[in-house]
Amino acid sequence: MPADGWTLISVLLSTIPLEASLAATLHQAALDLYRRDAGVQAVGGDVMTGRVVNLRKTLQLGAAMGSHGRLYAYDISDKRLANLTPRLRRSGLSNVHPQRIAGENDTKVKRLRGKVDRVLVDAPCTGLGTLRRNPDLKSRQTESGLAELNAKQSAILEAAGGLVKPGGRLVYGTCSLLEEENEAIVERFLAAHPDFSLVPCAEVLARQGIEIPGCERYLRLLPHLHDTDGFFAAVMQRAA
Repeated sequence: MPADGWTLISVLLSTIPLEASLAATLHQAALDLYRRDAGVQAVGGDVMTGRVVNLRKTLQLGAAMGSHGRLYAYDISDKRLANLTPRLRRSGLSNVHPQRIAGENDTKVKRLRGKVDRVLVDAPCTGLGTLRRNPDLKSRQTESGLAELNAKQSAILEAAGGLVKPGGRLVYGTCSLLEEENEAIVERFLAAHPDFSLVPCAEVLARQGIEIPGCERYLRLLPHLHDTDGFFAAVMQRAA
């Protein structure tokens, strides 16, 4: 970690992109997590992103760092990494380093175990938060498919939690409305890891000057209340 004390963020293995209109909200919360001193303008440190199919996320994080530090764009797909290259070139960012990994247990990921200050998990999910734009998603879901996704979500969160250093934070997000993919995954993780505790979402967003009614513990955006796609995020902190 650099001498200036800035943090390390990891974004692990998502297979469904978060709705673009909501991604900015999550990014604001995530970026706030690693800005330890609002008076400092230059952001240094190492950042690792896994799965860059939503290229805006990688480029936004790189730009928010002011092109300082290192942002590792990890993905299991050569094609998605190839798609990143021309946009990365146009962005002018010098801190993004695309790399292919086999999965969340790749040695490139494991080498960061216990060393990461901030981990952002953009989790694979059913995408049911986007039903009003993609109504056919509902007919594609099965109980066995959901169970398989839940197992994958838990495995990814487990791997991500292992990267967090004492005192670090872990952010888990989906674009799903289902409790089975959201609160249940987070609460199961917290029950198995007493060294992690939930950080109220309202507290995190307040530091960005954002107030969302009904989002005290978790960030839960609902189409009928917030006029957005459905979206969920939770922030957890590891004991120092």
